[in-house]
Amino acid sequence: MILGLTALGEGRMPLRTRFETALTHTLGAMLGGVLAALGTWLAATPVRTLLPTSIAITIVVAVAVVSVAIDVRILPGAGRGKQVPAPWLGRYGPQRAYALYGLKFGAAFSTLRPYAVTYTVFAALGLLVSLPVAVVCGGVFGIGRTAFVGPASFKAVWTSRALYHARWTRHVWTALSVALSLGLSALALAAGIG
Repeated sequence: MILGLTALGEGRMPLRTRFETALTHTLGAMLGGVLAALGTWLAATPVRTLLPTSIAITIVVAVAVVSVAIDVRILPGAGRGKQVPAPWLGRYGPQRAYALYGLKFGAAFSTLRPYAVTYTVFAALGLLVSLPVAVVCGGVFGIGRTAFVGPASFKAVWTSRALYHARWTRHVWTALSVALSLGLSALALAAGIG
């Protein structure tokens, strides 16, 4: 991703355009996360309101277990998903294209999900928290999914190697995803006990 669509800093794009593009990308990511969280929260309303809280907690824990199994490759994952269409840059210009890129990445479900923590996060947002908390957490998640893109684009080749193509990176990202899924599961269980 960093090498393909977002290598702004290594091109000849003016600094102002790069700044505007990074800003619109971040805002798009935040909006994408908010919309995904809102949609998930609304879709989960029947489960959250009609069933006991213990059922919602059980569902979140089950999703976390499945997510961990996907991340450690016991279960197959979603496979290769699509990223954003590269022609958008030429069609919409840098600012609008990168806002749309951010929107798709922030929404999480509309692009490749290489790590399964996304499922645990949105299960917890849909089933365990209030709407304002879900919206804020969705926005933060969207920004988190795209946080490296802007700064990394200034040294795209080096960053891509360091973050995605080194031998150890798959293990680090997998461990982080597993830890986040287990942490959310533990929080859900603690909320149910408390």
